[in-house]
Amino acid sequence: MSSPLLLTLPSGRTLCYRILGAASSPPIFFLHGNLNSRLFAPSWGGTADDVAAASAKVIFVDRPGVGGSSPHPARSYLSFSEDLQSLAAHLELPEFSVVGYSSGGPHALACSRLPGCRSVGLVSADAQYSDMGGDLMQRMFGRPAAEEIDEVYLQGRSEHSAAEMKAGYESMKKQDRAELALEDLAAATAQGYAGPASDGLLESRPWGFPLASPVPLRIWHGGADDDVPVEAGRYLAKHCLGLDVAGPSEEPHVAAGGKYFEVETENHTLIRRRWKAILDETLAAAAAP
Repeated sequence: MSSPLLLTLPSGRTLCYRILGAASSPPIFFLHGNLNSRLFAPSWGGTADDVAAASAKVIFVDRPGVGGSSPHPARSYLSFSEDLQSLAAHLELPEFSVVGYSSGGPHALACSRLPGCRSVGLVSADAQYSDMGGDLMQRMFGRPAAEEIDEVYLQGRSEHSAAEMKAGYESMKKQDRAELALEDLAAATAQGYAGPASDGLLESRPWGFPLASPVPLRIWHGGADDDVPVEAGRYLAKHCLGLDVAGPSEEPHVAAGGKYFEVETENHTLIRRRWKAILDETLAAAAAP
């Protein structure tokens, strides 16, 4: 694994990232899920090959308090978008796309209004649960109301989830994949659990920006997702694209602003099998007039 790349932000904080793909290829910022990091490998050992096959350049970014990125207390989705804008300027990228997976989804959507953003992809993304009722809040956070959810509580949940994930990775039959997953988890928790917990804190409250995307949007969700339920994908389809989705379809649901892909048999690891297709769709959306 190559050494991490670091940017010192105007605030003095550090932003850590890695890059796959040719320097001249169209750039996509990739925003990882909760308890993941810049080392997340969407299609395992084939991640870099898929990036090359898509003729893309993908910049994987650690969020504040994760991996090598400095903590940012009381951060917001919009403050992270400012960090990403600084990184785009540092890398001399006048135009780019952003793809967010799981907890990275809301972060990616917040970046849709950045100058230079050409398209956004949301993969198995979390929704604005505070707008979806107490039953779903209870399902996602173990408590029905945002007032009952704080950083200390979420750090405990993150630590428990990380322990379960570690045990699962250690029992994987494919050793190469286990090593990738364990390395990613170690980076995600290198600074403790405040960084991962902040994802949950943001998800449990109003997001602070309009959900309709001003750039072409692609949304993917699995109908069998037990981690981020399909209701989240349908919520995003409705509030970002104006689509009322009642069930899966072999063809994407299409709106003027983008597409919603709901795959009935897919779960939260949808990205593992569709990484190349996600890159292709994201770049095609960015290239559209």
